[in-house]
Amino acid sequence: MKNHQTTKKQQIFVIHGGSAYNSDEEYRSALKKRDIDLDRMRKPDWKMRLQKSLGKKYDVLTPRMPNSSNAKYADWKIFFERCIPHLDQEVIFIGHSLGGIFLAKYLSEERYPKKITAAFFVAAPYNTKEIHPLADFVLGDNLEKISAQCDNLFFYHSQDDEVVPFSSYKQYKEKLPAIKGRIFSDRGHMNGKKFPELVADITALTRSLKENQKKEAFEKRTKIILATTNPSKIEQIRDVFKNTRFRILTAAEAGVQGEAIEDGETLQENALKKALYAKERLPEGTWILADDTGVFIHALVGQPGIRATRWAGENATTDEIMQFTLKKLEGAHNRDAHFETVVALIAPDGRHRFFSGVAQGHFLEAPRTRPQPKMPYSPIFMPNQSNHVWAEMTVEEENRISHRGKAFSKAKLYMQEYYLMDYD
Repeated sequence: MKNHQTTKKQQIFVIHGGSAYNSDEEYRSALKKRDIDLDRMRKPDWKMRLQKSLGKKYDVLTPRMPNSSNAKYADWKIFFERCIPHLDQEVIFIGHSLGGIFLAKYLSEERYPKKITAAFFVAAPYNTKEIHPLADFVLGDNLEKISAQCDNLFFYHSQDDEVVPFSSYKQYKEKLPAIKGRIFSDRGHMNGKKFPELVADITALTRSLKENQKKEAFEKRTKIILATTNPSKIEQIRDVFKNTRFRILTAAEAGVQGEAIEDGETLQENALKKALYAKERLPEGTWILADDTGVFIHALVGQPGIRATRWAGENATTDEIMQFTLKKLEGAHNRDAHFETVVALIAPDGRHRFFSGVAQGHFLEAPRTRPQPKMPYSPIFMPNQSNHVWAEMTVEEENRISHRGKAFSKAKLYMQEYYLMDYD
């Protein structure tokens, strides 16, 4: 089944480069000497291609910073701070050239009010005036605030950069030793059409962060201990509780050894015995689920009832129980029967509740397929709402109409309401 839920795009805010001068005269003098590069005018560089390179899962913003040919830090700061309210909580910043030192200066001096996923600095100058003036784009001595506000810092520099000397990268590395660096030998000032390394690093980082978030969310889910060793039941019940705040652990996974003796007179008694057996061996405040299922064949006056797994003998195998049942029904015209499951739920406060589910149907004269593990009736019982036996259905299909799926769905609904009432 496809998940049509909309996934939030990762927002990326790109701060381009520019030029800064100490005076208007210096700016005009530079204008008169500036090379005219027609190729750069015709072809967009990697920043303008980044959205296409990253794909639809990303939202790349490439604003024009104020008067970039004669930039003033104060003007860029005003514009940047006006953008902040419109940015997502976990934005990625990319600063190229003057945009890199702007980002470093801002994050080293100001407190950014939201979480920063990562900051990427490309050919960023570090207070160097060897080739190009920086005017008021000058860093202070202490850059610790940058790493305090952002765990993931990436720096890219080429040793043949004709605008920003490679010594800038070394100075950043000295001040911020935890940065992840990529050094190139032939990329100049990093104005190429493509930047595959940056694209690869962004996608790898976001993928890793999402996997960690999923893992953390999974670990934070409320644990439910399921008192069963039946692999088919475990698969079915985990499916019922998927996409919820609850995480199913088997009793064995929680360290519970052994199983309860099922000597009760009713399904309810046996389900509670299993749940209490686990409760006595688990810490206080644990959610515990257990169930017991009976098969009631009309032609056999309700047999085997609660002894569905034992009526062919205490140690009978799955195949032996299936064949024993078919033998009992030989010659029967009425092959109708129903399954009933009772779930016992023990809440963290120690109270217990019961939930039941029933599935009506009939027994076939021969198995349609191999049985599910420890499910002797799965290839020979066809529920009324289907043309398939249990063993021919997917877990999702079975849970929609089965006795067990109905009972555990009721328990799930109660647990969800419990948290709404007591905690939200």
